[in-house]
Amino acid sequence: MKYYVFMLSVLLFGCQSHSIDRQATHNYLQGIAKAKEMNKPIFLYFTCWGCVGNNELHEDLITSKAIEVKLMNDFVFIELYIDDRAVLTIKDTLGLSALGFSPAAAQKLQKARNIGNVNAIIQADLFGSENQPNYIITDAKGNTLEEPFGYTGRDKAYFLSKLEAGRKVFEQQKH
Repeated sequence: MKYYVFMLSVLLFGCQSHSIDRQATHNYLQGIAKAKEMNKPIFLYFTCWGCVGNNELHEDLITSKAIEVKLMNDFVFIELYIDDRAVLTIKDTLGLSALGFSPAAAQKLQKARNIGNVNAIIQADLFGSENQPNYIITDAKGNTLEEPFGYTGRDKAYFLSKLEAGRKVFEQQKH
């Protein structure tokens, strides 16, 4: 019954969408290329469809105009779902070897069957984490600019401070 009520509410009222959702890329390599092209740091967001943090970010944090504007203007927003079941194509895997995976992760990549498998390997091997949500601010070379963080308890000031700290380090590295 709850499912039907949920589906009815989606049909009647639609899903809330934000400008940042439309700007997000869901491919790590494309996001890196975009960050290089735009000379911006990356806000990397590892999540899954059932993740409480997904709700936290989309329903609360980016409803703050200050956060939405900062993400849209100052970062390339990459959102990677570790449970994305879309089937991998050759195009999805081109260029992954250049990221510098460990030999064990490289073997896992060869066995990956879907996009979520690849995203999970990127998170675990390149960033040493398997938690969701996981927010990581990096440059286009994959260097972490601010201590990665997870669930924020919907603390908008804390979230904004992390964005500002990451952006500040990025700007200092440019000079």
